[in-house]
Amino acid sequence: MNKGKNKILAGKRLYIFLFFIAVLAGSGLFYYFYWMRTPQYAVKIVADAVSKHDTETFYKYVDVDSVLDGAYDDYFTVYFAEDPFMSKNPIKNFAAVLVKMAKPLAVSEMKKKVDYYVKTGNWQEENTGQDNNEAAALTGKNSDITGLAAIKDMHFQKIKFTKKESDKAIVGLAFTEDGEKDETVINIKMEKQADGVWKVVSIDNMKEYAEKIIARKASKEG
Repeated sequence: MNKGKNKILAGKRLYIFLFFIAVLAGSGLFYYFYWMRTPQYAVKIVADAVSKHDTETFYKYVDVDSVLDGAYDDYFTVYFAEDPFMSKNPIKNFAAVLVKMAKPLAVSEMKKKVDYYVKTGNWQEENTGQDNNEAAALTGKNSDITGLAAIKDMHFQKIKFTKKESDKAIVGLAFTEDGEKDETVINIKMEKQADGVWKVVSIDNMKEYAEKIIARKASKEG
């Protein structure tokens, strides 16, 4: 008798659970809860944080140190290999040493600019100071990737694609740039944290974008 009652109770509980799920799905809440755990949602939160100057939320979803650290290395790998002037310059090796030594300070300065932008919505003025040392001058004017990438002239348009595999994802972000006809797609790498938050950790196609930056700079200087 008790077994029969238990089966009936179990059946009722299952029915109530399924009914609850159906209500959630029907009202859109089920999708909303799913959406909140996606890389696309994290991108939206980052965009909102920037527009609202919410640095706390921005840093929760973006590992700025990791992004800038990787971007710095990727940019200079391409710079020393493909820049028309630097690739065959006799001071190339010396300049590479300076770049490595300057990395902590350069990344710190770029982080300050990003932080300032998130807080104010404006980019800090470029440093126009001159350096009498040729190698230092060459590396110095190329160390600010935020300036070289013309980030202040870029305008986010849409999420181009999302490729997700387990707790890692690549999200393509389409931008338009002032003075450029074609859109630029920046592929950000994201990782799911222990708390379920998807966090930006690097720019996956930074080397490809660096080639574009260097080619653009060379054409302007040429």
